Amino acid sequence: MAGEEFRTKGATKAYRILFKLVYLFHFLFYRNFTVRGKSLIPKQKPVIFLANHQNALMDAMAVLYGVNKPIVFMARADIFKNPTVKKILYFLRIIPIYRPRDGAENMSQNDAAFQRAVEILKYRQPIGMFPEGAFNPHKNLFPLKKGFARIAFMSEQASNYNLDLQVVPVGVDYTNKKERNSKLL
Repeated sequence: MAGEEFRTKGATKAYRILFKLVYLFHFLFYRNFTVRGKSLIPKQKPVIFLANHQNALMDAMAVLYGVNKPIVFMARADIFKNPTVKKILYFLRIIPIYRPRDGAENMSQNDAAFQRAVEILKYRQPIGMFPEGAFNPHKNLFPLKKGFARIAFMSEQASNYNLDLQVVPVGVDYTNKKERNSKLL
């Protein structure tokens, strides 16, 4: 992420405009989009949203629009290889996470990504993660990876355990994830 700008104090104006445009298309795609428990999401506290991962990009959009505010997501590093795609992903507020399959030599780059997550949480910007570590097309969970816990502990430690970080589990479920006019919960 060297040399890349990433704002930790909020989304840019261009991002907010794109957010609203895609928000409209998202609601046009799903016949019924139901959000339960939204009132339980802490308003003035840093939050890590942890969601299951059934439908690739649509899962992130479901979390974004369920919460209805910008979230910084963490995603697998291999999608950042193309320089143009990398710029788009940074604009969309996505940070790369390196997995063992991305090469053991790259795993140390997670230190910078995790530190960036700590800074984002310090500014009370929410972070979204898919702790299964991979897309799972079935309606069950893969074992969870430990990156979210590491970020949570690092964030609390960096604030002398006064951050009051909240970890919010999110379940995303589709009646048919491939068809327009399906239901999304």
